[in-house]
Amino acid sequence: MKSIIILILSLSCVALSVNAQLVPGYQGHKNIASYQLNISPALNRPTYLNRVRTNSDFDYPLAKESLMPFNLTHTFKIERVMGRKFAMSANYSIAASKEYVSFTQKLFDPILGNDNVMNFENVKLNIYANYFTGSFIFYGKRALAPFGKYFKIDLSYVSLVSSYADESLTNSVANPNLASTVYTFNTKDIHYALNTFGLGCSFGTNRIYHKRLVINRGISLFLLTKGGGYIEDSKGMIPAMHKRMSLRDWTSFYLSAGYLF
Repeated sequence: MKSIIILILSLSCVALSVNAQLVPGYQGHKNIASYQLNISPALNRPTYLNRVRTNSDFDYPLAKESLMPFNLTHTFKIERVMGRKFAMSANYSIAASKEYVSFTQKLFDPILGNDNVMNFENVKLNIYANYFTGSFIFYGKRALAPFGKYFKIDLSYVSLVSSYADESLTNSVANPNLASTVYTFNTKDIHYALNTFGLGCSFGTNRIYHKRLVINRGISLFLLTKGGGYIEDSKGMIPAMHKRMSLRDWTSFYLSAGYLF
């Protein structure tokens, strides 16, 4: 009889242990609030701080050279474990970049009383991006959400806004018969916008320390679509900022720290 009781108790402990392992989450905690930093090398294009790689393939006369400049993206996210191998997250990210553009602009000539077409070269354009992302996270065979290796699919709504770095641009034309005319193009209130979508994926690993601290690292790939708001504007600003952010975001490494609750 004693042996039977010991056997029943042993089997019960094993069953409880197995059942505990089947419960989603980590020790009853299913949510992670975290901050993530994505880092991507600026190989040929300038960063928001106007730095370019030394010996870049492109000429940016107003940029500062650096051995290896980086682009940074800041993300705030909340993840919810939905099952033993599956989780979902909502993310908000912000990023910024810079591009150099050239264009023509009609400006009024006060002396001649008509418009002249002026050329502006290497004009600095600031680009700002907001990403609203929903993610589907699939954990690996040896993982138990939210712990271990995972594969993630990201669906993003992306809002891009750009403006000129300088509030006004000037250009002058020398005339042998008249004094040189200085043309001013006021750019302070000029903005360009594009709302579009992005599709991404990530490969990473979650590690849990001291029962609450979650450290996450991995590599991310991202494709920025043109979307319905993409137009070929006369100055080419929207295509320029779309191309710049596409090249900026296509791959990055990330590291995040979160709180498990």
